Amino acid sequence: MTQSPTKSVAFQPRPFGRYYLIDKMAVGGMAEVFNAVFFGIHGFEMPLVIKRILPHLSANQRFVDMFVVEAKIYVALQHQNIVQIYDFHRFQDQYFIALEFVEGRDLKSLLQRCIKHQQALPRPLALFIAHQICHGLEYAHTRTDDTNENLGLVHRDLSPANILLSYTGEVKIADFGIAKAKMQAESTNSGTLKGKYRYMSPEQANGEAVDHRSDIFAVGILLYEMLTGVKAFDHENDLTLLEQVKSGAFTEPRKHNASLSPRLNTIICRALHKSPHSRFQSAKDLQEAIAEEMHPHTVSSLSRHLTQVMNELFAEDKIKDRNRRKANRDVAFAEHQDMENDDLDVDDLIAETDIEQTIPVEEYEQQTDMLNEVQTSLQRWRLIAITLGILAVIGFLL
Repeated sequence: MTQSPTKSVAFQPRPFGRYYLIDKMAVGGMAEVFNAVFFGIHGFEMPLVIKRILPHLSANQRFVDMFVVEAKIYVALQHQNIVQIYDFHRFQDQYFIALEFVEGRDLKSLLQRCIKHQQALPRPLALFIAHQICHGLEYAHTRTDDTNENLGLVHRDLSPANILLSYTGEVKIADFGIAKAKMQAESTNSGTLKGKYRYMSPEQANGEAVDHRSDIFAVGILLYEMLTGVKAFDHENDLTLLEQVKSGAFTEPRKHNASLSPRLNTIICRALHKSPHSRFQSAKDLQEAIAEEMHPHTVSSLSRHLTQVMNELFAEDKIKDRNRRKANRDVAFAEHQDMENDDLDVDDLIAETDIEQTIPVEEYEQQTDMLNEVQTSLQRWRLIAITLGILAVIGFLL
């Protein structure tokens, strides 16, 4: 997860289980998200993100089950283009997930910053971001369990806010909170709408069954928005917007951006076809089509380009965020050290008590000598008693 936009409201760092929460990033409908840190031994330290189920939902078994499913989905996905999970646990009756911290911004923030600066997102970067999203999706869509059965994973919420862009040129998919999987509970069965309308596929908007091709449609929407600066489906009224998405009708991207090649226009339109059967049939197919449009650029060169753009557009934000995290981290570390010192004081007290109860060496040697003398005397009396007994027997026989 990425750092949220810089805030002025102070956050008081606090312990949470074996972690320290150092900043609140966001609050959603089901969970709240925090910047956090873990302090280990010998100076080991790891920044991370804690996603914690909201307190008033902890007693709601349905929400807890959804949260558990999200954790299980995350742990099944170990890929460079997907946010990684570190831990899933419960503390003080609150379930939480510990996730990878991605220092950067999400795609939504990048697009907004481009608008603010009155500049378009460079076409090669838009293609690179979509290419990397497809890379992660192909992995998720084809993931199997221990019996080699496909998990049937579909993200279902691929909006700009769920695409994380790091300051080092990485692209990562986040928030599998409403992902559809065979392991999923009935909370996401057909007929239930989940996700943001603007980035849904027509079949999802109609409450129909969805498969991996619904995510391909969402990538098409993201490509459309990145390359034209216009949303493929947009209306202030949610119901009207939903009807637009259901119809699958949109304006060809070239009409918003004439510089797009006919081939790239065709790629986007195919990804956005209303019928899943007429779209790219896998994220890999879409990724390969995008890769041809990226030529002569390479993945590594575009990653460096993304690094440059992110650090230029968010230079001040990056510094402010780092300073904020460091200040709160220092507060948390000081509290951590105080707690460790308290533990050491208890250990020292126990050790001192043990020492006080220990017999000095000289006294121990004296007691040992006395014990040896007693044992020697007992052995002498035992021999005398045995000898007298033997003599008594001999005298009786005679």
